[in-house]
Amino acid sequence: MIKELLKRKLILLTAGLILGILVYVGPSITLSILVLWSIFSFLAKRPQKEKNTLKKIVIIALILRLIFFAISIFVIYSSNVNISKYPVISKLVGHTVQVVRDFDREIKNGIRIGHYLRGEFGSVPIKEISKHGVGFLHSGAWTQGVLNYIFGFSMFNLLLFPLIDLWSVILVYYLGKKIFDERVASFASFIYAIMPATIVLSCTNLRFSLGILSLLLIALALVNFSKANNFKSLLMLAIGTIMFVIMREKAGAPIFVILPLILFIALNIKVKFKVISLIFAAIFVIILFYKTTFIEDKFKELVANILASQTGFVVEGAGREYKIYDERAYSADLKQIPFTLLLKFFPEGLVKGIFYFILVPFPWDIDNTARLYMYPQIIFWYFIIPFALLGVIRSLSLKIKAAYPVILLCIYFIILLSLTMGNEGIATRFRELVAPFFYIFAGSILCKLFLPRKELKIRER
Repeated sequence: MIKELLKRKLILLTAGLILGILVYVGPSITLSILVLWSIFSFLAKRPQKEKNTLKKIVIIALILRLIFFAISIFVIYSSNVNISKYPVISKLVGHTVQVVRDFDREIKNGIRIGHYLRGEFGSVPIKEISKHGVGFLHSGAWTQGVLNYIFGFSMFNLLLFPLIDLWSVILVYYLGKKIFDERVASFASFIYAIMPATIVLSCTNLRFSLGILSLLLIALALVNFSKANNFKSLLMLAIGTIMFVIMREKAGAPIFVILPLILFIALNIKVKFKVISLIFAAIFVIILFYKTTFIEDKFKELVANILASQTGFVVEGAGREYKIYDERAYSADLKQIPFTLLLKFFPEGLVKGIFYFILVPFPWDIDNTARLYMYPQIIFWYFIIPFALLGVIRSLSLKIKAAYPVILLCIYFIILLSLTMGNEGIATRFRELVAPFFYIFAGSILCKLFLPRKELKIRER
């Protein structure tokens, strides 16, 4: 008994000393280690079979992210010095600078915000700091700035986010398992772990990596709520929603439109009552639309904002833009176009918008080094799409209730983003928000075709 007590005290003392040394040497290093510790301690408590599978996938994801993180730091450093005298390195880097361009801006703005928070700019307002920065000071730059302020200026502040993305790998696994089974969960989380776009975003774009994490958390909360209408699911949903709104400012607010509907559909009440309630709600909204100017004005404002968002890409002309609406939407003042005519732009625009949002960049548009790196993923993505659609259809035909919230959430964001995107690069990045759901539903078909349960049991023996 005394030996066990002394052993515990020795372990705690050793852990305290190690933690104290790490804090003294570098607080940001300690934070990164704590993130890894939280992940692997979580995995250690899982059932043996689940633990073995997840641990392998997480380790693979960790290695790939560390490799690309090192590459991205090298590319950023190379872009800030004269490498023309090194032809081989110059050719290797090439257009790769475009991949880490936003990351470079985020780092520089994060450093400026860190200095600002430390009072090194004096009484200069933050707007002035933004003017002299690179791009606007979004939530990603502010997060970097706060970390720089608290933990000091360290590269480990940047390493923190690829490590946090490992939680997304885990969330994809549990989302796949909750809706289908462990085979689909393993497939989807593995694909998410090795996808180039996911690795790039986790290392170079804080807002997107945490945006994906928060949307996965929202989806998992909704799936849990559909199975058991409990408070824990709502708490998880609240946390995920707050994260999503902070990280994805423009895409965050519209989520409050779809969440009440999904929550209502997920309630464990009679279907007839749900249908009747939704019909009465629709009638009530229609009456308000025609009888009051408030709803009508808000709806018109929404339509104008959607059109303005998409046409803005084309008007600004940053490169790789595409049009989905009638030509009049791009050449005239939207306020001067009759409201009924504006509505007519949407049916055709939605079809074209989904086509571009789901498929860009096209394989025949591979014309630089950066896009060449993404070519294998583009081909694989085209392979995944039909199986994902079949997975959705199969889920609906089998009436898999847990799949309904994810399907609704995915459809909503595909429609919303398809109507508002107008740049290939930006559309490709935003597509990663819904890509994990594609992997899950595609996995439900691919695992059934190539890894049937009988074969799985034989392999386990």
